[in-house]
Amino acid sequence: FLIRNCQWSLDILDAWAPMGPKGKIREEAGKILTAHLEGRPAFEADDQSALIYLLISQKKLWGDKVFLESSYFLHGFWVVV
Repeated sequence: FLIRNCQWSLDILDAWAPMGPKGKIREEAGKILTAHLEGRPAFEADDQSALIYLLISQKKLWGDKVFLESSYFLHGFWVVV
């Protein structure tokens, strides 16, 4: 997880924070996440699902500023990587 030190980074963190463990809307956010993210079980909001939900539901706001890596090499030797 990498994030730039700039205003939009602070803005996305502000949008994301209420869904965290100490957030006031965690239970309600969990219901929203379960309804919109396929395969997600019903429980309170978690940080990964909340971030993905923000990026999907507010694509016009964050889409041009965020790069999501969709492929990675999990196992291998350093020579290969």
